[in-house]
Amino acid sequence: MNSIRALMMIVFLFSIYSLLVFGIFPNLSFAPYSIRNNGRFGLSKLKSLLERNGFRVMTIISSLQALSKVNESAIIVIIGPAIEFSQYEVISLLSYLGMHGGALLIADDFGQANSLLDGIWTMLSYTIPGQKFQLVGLYFNRSAVLMDAESYYKTPAAPIITRFNDPYGILRGVNAILTNFPSVIVAKFKLENGSERFVPLPGEAGFLASTQYSWLETSLKDAKEGSATPDPNEWGGISFSLSIIGDFASVRFAMISDPDIFTNDVLDEASKIGCDNEKFILNLFEWLSQVCEEKLVIFDESHLSKTPFEPVFWLGLWLSGLLWLSTSWFLAPVIPIILISILLGFAGHAVSPKIPILKPERRELISEFRERLRFFIQKRDFVSALSMYIAYLIFEMKRKHGIAKEKILEIIEEFSHISSTFHERYRDRFLRLLNVLENARMQKIRITEEDFIKHMRLLGELEELIRTPR
Repeated sequence: MNSIRALMMIVFLFSIYSLLVFGIFPNLSFAPYSIRNNGRFGLSKLKSLLERNGFRVMTIISSLQALSKVNESAIIVIIGPAIEFSQYEVISLLSYLGMHGGALLIADDFGQANSLLDGIWTMLSYTIPGQKFQLVGLYFNRSAVLMDAESYYKTPAAPIITRFNDPYGILRGVNAILTNFPSVIVAKFKLENGSERFVPLPGEAGFLASTQYSWLETSLKDAKEGSATPDPNEWGGISFSLSIIGDFASVRFAMISDPDIFTNDVLDEASKIGCDNEKFILNLFEWLSQVCEEKLVIFDESHLSKTPFEPVFWLGLWLSGLLWLSTSWFLAPVIPIILISILLGFAGHAVSPKIPILKPERRELISEFRERLRFFIQKRDFVSALSMYIAYLIFEMKRKHGIAKEKILEIIEEFSHISSTFHERYRDRFLRLLNVLENARMQKIRITEEDFIKHMRLLGELEELIRTPR
């Protein structure tokens, strides 16, 4: 009992420390790509630029699951994440964008944004056999630095981008954009034999492009020292894409393979040499905000590399814990009881232990996934509803049964070995459903309400089987 009370006291003291210090120093941060960081690699100038131009800026410091508490459309900004994203966060992000609309901006080079993109592409599409190759998704190339021998500042590792493909008219008044050790966008393909290939996206297919005198330098040491030269085994001699933008109904999307474009240091350097980074940023955010109700920007800082000396580090841990408790269907109903018990424990004998604690009225807590599923059904978007349900089941297969595979077909095969019932009764039907969804996405067939009910019944049976395999 004493050890439990000591643990509670430690948690209590850390909570008080986090709240007090964060209240006194709200803008203190040393994390790269933080809007609270005033140093070279911070984004404080970006925050000021946006606020001066009418944008309202907020941050998330706990988890992307906090988006479930946001009830208005916004631009979600993820720049230079250093911590991987969970599948729950992917579901939360897609649920938020699907329900409220808005925009998503991801800027990264060698960080962990690919873990988010991998989850997004997994949720939105499935790789079906029978084709020679299929585009799986777009990612950031984490294995090489983009070097441009024709257009650069001081070193080819700091290309100045002057080639644009701008179908939306975003870059009016923008002539040059300074970058710093950028990466490039790559497309991931799955071949007919099951192997996968990553191919750099050519400049003609992207929003921002390097010159044709570019190459992908695989030696980061040589790139930093300025001694890098093209090697025969490196991609080169073509224009590469640094950005992709898109407009999908009520959601706009932008990928940029250089987070440094937005940093204090690069913004200062760009203004000195006549580059238009500030103009580019404002134009981009204005375009992204056109699908939002208001000019609200939400920066995700929960995945930045913070140190324990920063108040936001402990506050983020505290808020993450609260968020997890409040969204957990089996813990949320008893949180009031736990809190009252803790208070009674600290009060000691000053409060009678015989004070009755009223049991809260039982209520149904619908998970975020269920709410999202119901939203798709209400919109009669049967394809998205089935896709969301299947992605959830695939995730549960991996989580509950320790399946380490990543490819959907391999996960299904692994689960077939675990559950004989699935192998005998459900495997082939599940694979046929994946093919049906693929054809429906390509508008080759239409899923009727009767078909949808039949498919949902199958998935419901699978969910029960995944919980208790037999």
